[in-house]
Amino acid sequence: MKHNTPPLLQASWDLEKLVKKAGQKKPDTLPDKIYLSEFRLSAGVFQPRHRMDDFHTKDLVKALRREGQLDPILVIQLGKHPYVVDGHHRLEAYRKVKFDGLIPVTYFEGSVQAAILAAGQFNTRAKLQMSNWERQDFAWRLVVMGNASKSEIVKAAGVSDGQVGTMRRVKKILGDDAANHEHWLYAVQAARDKLQPDFNDVGIEAWIDKRSSELADKLRKVWGPPRHKHTSVYAAALSKYFGGALKDLMARLAEEFGCEDEEELDLI
Repeated sequence: MKHNTPPLLQASWDLEKLVKKAGQKKPDTLPDKIYLSEFRLSAGVFQPRHRMDDFHTKDLVKALRREGQLDPILVIQLGKHPYVVDGHHRLEAYRKVKFDGLIPVTYFEGSVQAAILAAGQFNTRAKLQMSNWERQDFAWRLVVMGNASKSEIVKAAGVSDGQVGTMRRVKKILGDDAANHEHWLYAVQAARDKLQPDFNDVGIEAWIDKRSSELADKLRKVWGPPRHKHTSVYAAALSKYFGGALKDLMARLAEEFGCEDEEELDLI
C-alpha cells in the first residue's frame, strides 16, 4: 500500500509517472490564472521541504486577505494538468481562506527534472530559506532518485561538491536500502560501519557538534547568559522559529537527555 512505501521510493515512482505525463498532449493555450481545484501536487518530487511552515503560511494568509492575491505560483504543465513547482505555501494560504477566485500562475518551460532542480534553487534563495538539514535532505533525495548530475545537485540544494560525493558513496553502500532512509542523517548512520575511518573521524557527530557550538555562541550573543525567569520567552521564540518542526525538536531533546519521549523532559 502507498502509505507503507518509503517516501524516497515513492518519489522515484511519482517522478516516473510525471515524466510520462510530460509526453502527453497539452492544451493549445495555457491561462495565466486558474482555479484552486485545478492545481495538482507532487510534493515528494517538487517540494524540497519535508513539511509546511505554519507560521509562514499564516503570514501569507494575512497578506492574501490584505492584498487580495499573492505572487504567481510557478507550475509545470504536464498533459492536462498544472503541477506546482514553487509556491506550495502560497497555495496552502489560498486553501486556508477557501479562495474561490482565479489564482495567478506562471509556467515553467523545461523538463520535469529541470523543474525539480529549479524548485530547490528557489527555496535556497527564498525569504523562507531552507535550513541546513533541509538542504542536506533535499540533496540526498536527488542523489537517491539518481536523475541529476553532481553539479546540478550542488546548485539546486546549495551543498558542497564533496558532500554530494559522500552521499553517492552512502547510496552505493546502502544499495536498495537507500530509499528507506528519507533523512540524510539516518542514511549516514545506517552506512557508518561500512564507511572509511577517515569519514567517521569527521562524520555527522563532529558536524553536529561544530554547528551546534556555533549556533550556541550566536544565541549567547543575542540573548546573553541563560536566565531562568526568561525560559517562557525562550520557549515561545523557539516555537515561532521551528514552526511545524517543533515536534521533531522535542523528540531530539528527549534523545539528548536519554528520555523515552518528550513528556519525560518535565521530570528533568
